[in-house]
Amino acid sequence: MVAEGSPRPSPSTDSANQQMYVDNRILPVARVGEISVLLDGKEIPLADDYSDVLNPDREKYLVLVGAKGIQILVSIPSFSTHTITITAALPAPVEPILWILIGGIAVAVVVIAEVLLYCQIIA
Repeated sequence: MVAEGSPRPSPSTDSANQQMYVDNRILPVARVGEISVLLDGKEIPLADDYSDVLNPDREKYLVLVGAKGIQILVSIPSFSTHTITITAALPAPVEPILWILIGGIAVAVVVIAEVLLYCQIIA
């Protein structure tokens, strides 16, 4: 992930907005709904729209989707040192029952092949 720029203090308040770019190779656009943003370790809500993320009343973020990646805008009400963490859910692991099913099918195929082969030898 590449962060572009640094927090920009608002001229009328001591708030700031941070803009970060995430390349499509790092986080595919198709997974944009899985993003969570944490500010100093606390999850923050998604902004309603662009003007909401620019309003410094509370911490929030907005995701803008482009052809080559996404931009994440984070609204920070107080301009100071903060840690912003961007996470995305990991792909769901394959259920063990699926592996058992695949193994069972493989065993059944081998048994059927052996039976057919045995029947051809006898005949």
